[in-house]
Amino acid sequence: MKKVVDDNDGKLPDDARAKVTAAMQNVSFDGVTGKVSFDEFGDATNKQLTVYAVENGAWKPVKSGTYTG
Repeated sequence: MKKVVDDNDGKLPDDARAKVTAAMQNVSFDGVTGKVSFDEFGDATNKQLTVYAVENGAWKPVKSGTYTG
């Protein structure tokens, strides 16, 4: 979002949604949990997910895996 605003003289453009999605395709870096990058739709390419449930007032992991579609 910052790049889109900076590229438009500090103002949010009317087509900000499309420009943010396009800008996200160029994001790629190594983070604490691994590589962080996004596809052409702005979705994360790392599909590792964990499902949690609340038990006795605390979050507990139920299942982890890689989403394949």
